[in-house]
Amino acid sequence: MKPANDKRPISVDTAAEPEYGRWAVDVLVTFPDGVVRHRIDTFATRARAEASARLIKQASERELRGPLHL
Repeated sequence: MKPANDKRPISVDTAAEPEYGRWAVDVLVTFPDGVVRHRIDTFATRARAEASARLIKQASERELRGPLHL
């Protein structure tokens, strides 16, 4: 059983959403006690925003899994 004060994230997701004529990319990190949403940047095109969101999610998932050599 994990301790109640474990602050490691459970999952990570990204969202690319239209906002004021641009595309905003947010990262959503799920912890045992809630979700944190953080704005990364805004982009002029949907394609750039989705590419950025995809790369950020891939890198975040690698960090979440931890090192592969252990």
